[in-house]
Amino acid sequence: MQPPPPPLSIEHLKIMVDKADAIVVGSVKDIKKTDEIRNHQKGKRVDVTLEVKTLLKGKGIADTLHIREWFSENGIVETKLPKKGKLSEPKHSVKVVRMTAGPNAYHGQYRKGFNVIILLKKVGEPGIFKPLGAGTYDMYLCEFLIENNKIKPISYFSFAGDIKEYAGSERQFVNLIKTLLKKKKDLK
Repeated sequence: MQPPPPPLSIEHLKIMVDKADAIVVGSVKDIKKTDEIRNHQKGKRVDVTLEVKTLLKGKGIADTLHIREWFSENGIVETKLPKKGKLSEPKHSVKVVRMTAGPNAYHGQYRKGFNVIILLKKVGEPGIFKPLGAGTYDMYLCEFLIENNKIKPISYFSFAGDIKEYAGSERQFVNLIKTLLKKKKDLK
């Protein structure tokens, strides 16, 4: 069985910030879960509408955005990846199925009305995203719940000591992300 990732450090967060297509602070407005069969595997599709309160990274993001995830309890994950062509052209996509061993693939934990900070990756359809790390079992899932103004990681990993001081409030955590984004710009 694969152990969870080590505690999330600032260095790991910096890598994730660099990989993210968009980073938002938002509120979960709507959640729809549907049973779905893909490639003969039963799973769930989760569609989430997120009201964007603050856009930290990304361009062309509307006031609301849509998160879509599909997961199977037996470890089979399907992701659409672009073939030659634009992400907005569905005919240029190919389905990739990956079998994983160990624990179930990670997916977001959405609750209506909850505020979150999410690092997002485009999934191939215009305006549709998934959290960075979703569909894996050995990466950090880049969704952070905001509870009582404190930042809470998803339950399978914890914060390292260097991040704990920034997780004490939403403002401090957002400022840490802004600092990591600014450092990247300064290096260019």
